Amino acid sequence: NRLTKLELLSINGCESITDEAIAAVTCSSLTRLDARGCNLTALPDDFGDRLPNLKHLDLDSNSLTALPLSFNRLTKLELLSINGCESITDEAIAAVT
Repeated sequence: NRLTKLELLSINGCESITDEAIAAVTCSSLTRLDARGCNLTALPDDFGDRLPNLKHLDLDSNSLTALPLSFNRLTKLELLSINGCESITDEAIAAVT
């Protein structure tokens, strides 16, 4: 991984990005990920393990139905925004908090 100092990744509105591309994101220095409006339907099961320093995650307006259980390992996460993710249920959110 050559992006060892990357702290912010914004893919806001990249509707052609795939769930598989998100699954490939691994960056221990990343503190903010903006993935609003990307038509994401799922996050990888190990998402929380891949981004250990994530503080701000914006997933607004995606088609996610759940959050992976590894979210509970995002111990530095201060802000999670899932506005407009109408398929995520309260139960799915409760499972990772």
